[in-house]
Amino acid sequence: MPSLIGYIRDVTQSLLSIRYWKGFYKFRFLKWCILASVPKVFRGRAYVLLRKRVDENLSGIVIIHGIKYIIRNHDDYKIVSPSFEKDIVRIIKPHKEDVFIDIGAHIGKYALGLARYTGKVLAVEAHPDNFSILKRNVELNNLGNVIALNIGAWSSRAKLRLFIGRSHGHHSFVEDKHCGFIEVDVYPMDEVIRDHNIKRVDWIKIDVEGAESDRELWRSNRDKVIALLSKYGYKVEDVERGINWSYVFAY
Repeated sequence: MPSLIGYIRDVTQSLLSIRYWKGFYKFRFLKWCILASVPKVFRGRAYVLLRKRVDENLSGIVIIHGIKYIIRNHDDYKIVSPSFEKDIVRIIKPHKEDVFIDIGAHIGKYALGLARYTGKVLAVEAHPDNFSILKRNVELNNLGNVIALNIGAWSSRAKLRLFIGRSHGHHSFVEDKHCGFIEVDVYPMDEVIRDHNIKRVDWIKIDVEGAESDRELWRSNRDKVIALLSKYGYKVEDVERGINWSYVFAY
């Protein structure tokens, strides 16, 4: 019974999501919904191949909370959809004059979604394909307060290998996914912020696929960091997500 309820919930959620799609792109998403609704017991090799092709071709424009997003496939849609990372969306509530820094901006889920509520957004995206869509999405929404940069964030100026992920949202400086790599320019964020004459930073979101910090260093100092944030008046929500990683929200 629980699996049946979950199946009905997933199918219903997918069908309700059709409202986010613009114009004739609704029909592409409807085709994806029909395929996604096939019970697992009936999914053979032919289904897997067809589903992969439909996933890859699920491109178009979606409108979510008034923001238009150009997407390339289902992975892009999954990231910009309202159900993805709901905890983060719930917590980030900027004021009109705030400055928001988005490191690992992808195609702009947060940079675009928060631009209407902030004074300035600095969106950093290292992969040129993601950056191209990010730039188009900024222009599509006429967001003059968003600065989009095709660079990576690092501790010093350098040219680093960016390992290609199996999807557009999983490229990484530190995790080799065995899908090849490209070389990109990286800069310290202090320098980038200074070069763009940003005098203060109110919000920072960092999602860079394992390059946020040294993992052993984080694991051994995690409690100390949380205590330090609490000491300086931040409200801290510590949300465990796995053995080797976790989300810590401080605001």
